[in-house]
Formats: sequence, C-alpha cells, structure tokens
Amino acid sequence: MMEFVSHRITKVLLVFSFIAYTMCAWASQGGYFEFSNNKKRQVVRFELINNLIVLPVEVNGQKLRFLLDSGVNTTIIFNNNQIINPHLENAQKILLQGLGEGDPVTAHITIENTLKIKHLVAKQQTIFLIDETEFEFARRMGTQIDGIIGSSLFSSCLITVKYDSQQLKFLNFENKRKNFCSRCYELPLEIEENKPYIHIKGKLSPDQPIKGKFLVDSGSGDSVWLFPELGNISIVKPTFEDFLGRAINGNIYGQRGKIASISLGDKTFNGVKVAYPNLQSLEHLSRSDGRIGSIGGEILKRFRVTYDYRSKRLYLRSLKRKIQPFYYNMSGLEIQHNGVELTRKQITNNLGVKRSEENQVSGIEVFLQPQFKLELVPVIEIFEVRPHSPAEKAGVQPGDILKRINGSSVSKMKISEIIHRLQKKPGQKLRIVVERKSRMLKFNFTLQPLFG
Repeated sequence: MMEFVSHRITKVLLVFSFIAYTMCAWASQGGYFEFSNNKKRQVVRFELINNLIVLPVEVNGQKLRFLLDSGVNTTIIFNNNQIINPHLENAQKILLQGLGEGDPVTAHITIENTLKIKHLVAKQQTIFLIDETEFEFARRMGTQIDGIIGSSLFSSCLITVKYDSQQLKFLNFENKRKNFCSRCYELPLEIEENKPYIHIKGKLSPDQPIKGKFLVDSGSGDSVWLFPELGNISIVKPTFEDFLGRAINGNIYGQRGKIASISLGDKTFNGVKVAYPNLQSLEHLSRSDGRIGSIGGEILKRFRVTYDYRSKRLYLRSLKRKIQPFYYNMSGLEIQHNGVELTRKQITNNLGVKRSEENQVSGIEVFLQPQFKLELVPVIEIFEVRPHSPAEKAGVQPGDILKRINGSSVSKMKISEIIHRLQKKPGQKLRIVVERKSRMLKFNFTLQPLFG
C-alpha cells in the first residue's frame, strides 16, 4: 500500500523551483547538521547557475552536487547512474502528488543516510529517492545535479549566501554576535513547515499597490511568482503565454509579464519580471499558508542574504553594484544539452605547424601535413524558439544545433555563459551558426526587450 504525499518539484525553463507544500512525517526525521572537529564556522564555494546555488554535498561518502533550496522541507536525490549506495534496503515506496497535469510519481524513502558539507555532518538522514528521467535536470542546467537540500541545513546554522563571490558562510547559531551585520536590512522571518516567509509590498501598476506574504525561495531562478486566484491579484497586462516549468506531475503553464515595483529590504526594484501560473497548475498547492507568491533567485542575488531560522530573521545587505534591469530572454531561444558528439579538431595550421599550448614549455613542432585530434564536445540544442522573437523572425528553428555565437565556438562554454551571450543587452547584434540536417546555417538578428 503506497502512501500519498504532496510535494512539488518544478523546473522553470533553465531554472528550477522546488516548493514542498505539505509537510509529511518523513520530512522531520533525521538529525540536524553539526560541526565536526570543534569547528564553529566554515566557508564553502558554490556555483551560481541561472540564479541557482549548486554546492558539493557528500552522501554516504559519495561526492555529489545539490541545489540549495529554501523552499523544500525534505532532502531529495535524483536516481541516476551517478548515484551509488543510496541505502535502499527495506525502503518504503510512496507516491508524490504535486503540480502539473499527470499521474503521481513513485519515490523511495531511504533512511540512515549520512550527509556532509565540509565540516558540517548530519547523520540518520531521511532522503527521498526520485527517478530523474522525468525531469532531465542536467540537460537544462548544463551540469550534473544529483539532488536538493533545504530545511535540514537551514535549520542547523546561520547561513549567509554571498552571491557576489559565490560563497556560502555557515556559522553556529551560538556564535552569532550582536549586530553581526550592521549594514544589513533586517526582516522578520516566518518559519512554517520549515520554510521561510516574509511580508513585502510593491506595486502591480503605478496606482495598484500589492502587499502580502511571500515564500523566500532560493530554489527558484525567477524574480517573482504571483498567484492571482489565491491572493485576489489582478494580472497586469501586457503578458504572454509561456511554459513556466516541468512539475512532478506534468508541465506548468501560465503568463509572464512585468509589475511596476517590488520593495525588499532597503531596495525598490522597478519593472520586475513576474510569472502567473494557471489555476490548473495550483490545484495541489496548499492554501493554508496564506502566501500570495514567492521571491526567487533573480531578486535574491542582488543582495548578500543571511537566513537565521532560530531568531526568525532574514538579513539583506545590498551589493555595491549597479542595479541591472529585468529583461526576459531577448533572443527567444531556449537551449539544452543533448548529449555529446565526436569531432575532429585541427591542432596545426594549414602549413603543419603546431605551437605549444598555454602553460606548457614553449616550442614549435612542424609536420608534413595538418594534424587533427578527436574529442568529445557537448551538443547544444535549441529546444524552443519563442513565437515572434528575433530568432524566429530570422529563421532559427527548434532542433537546430547551436555551433557558434559571434564567431566563438560554444563547445567550451557553460550553458550559463551561452545564455548570457544570447541575451546580454538590448540592441546587441548576434551572429549565430547552427547545424540543421547536416547543413551549417548562419543567422543574424538584434536583441530586443519584450517590454519597454
């Protein structure tokens, strides 16, 4: 007999949002993280990918890569060929019912796991093991993602996210000094089912104020999500229909647009991107927490953020850099990894001369004819082209394989770098080369913002 547990896992295009909206008994099992070796603090490097935090976590001695997500109250691992020793003995099966249209998915509850993040160790941890094939995280992120970690870590110590230097600072609650962040803006934090909420205000339009309760969701790469049906919120036009993400039970659709402003801490952001999920996508969303939306990584990354679950405080320190406007994907292209291909790379010039590579002893080798080597390179596929976008008008099609951007090969670029080049700033001219049915095609177009 399978037990039904409500849990949402949403992938928002190239970003993810993970929101657990019904606390289950299993989520609270397992101990907190504790410092080992008499440590009281530590700093861990993370990778920022599409506004999301990816950090190293050891699970039962195996080094894996996890998303840090304040919106989940369970630890999740995606079952793939990288995972070993997940402690599946006598594991109980459950069905996870979440957002999206479709049937519940099966997960295994694994117990007695040990998690380690440098000197932070948590034993007897309960982990949900989910089949990754439904979500294809690695293809959209451009890197291996093995799991998600949330409340068990945030509840264990003071966590400061330094988005500017891509560092996480962990501090024992007992070692927090008074006025430890004198230049921070302090907000009351509500902790419900081990998830953090704040009350903020803004304006949907210049004469239409909004205020209410928002989930602080580091696992969402978007700026703001609003739930019109739950919060009696008007949808501000213009908007466009869009695929918002892949949920645990199917796709999530809705509208995207902009609102006039959101105030967070000592900063007011104008012209903020917003997503409105369709009512059908919210069918299984808990309405008991009273929230009207969520704040994601595109907002949070503009601060140095400290989560203090024990004192129920959120500390925000504005970063000393120019506030960047909120732009939607201006090219209209959505990309993903689609495996690798074997290519032949020329390592000499046409005269047969080979120069030493960088950081090697200088020298020149001369061959009688050009020399080549074989190497595996990632395939970057264009899986979606937004209607009426500059790319579509130029003739780019879904299924095209992206090869070059403004003369540079994409084979050595990370997904995040490619995305940045595809939508850097309005007015930027792009020259791309794609492969379509073994033909190389060139397209030129200019980036244009969706909203003024």
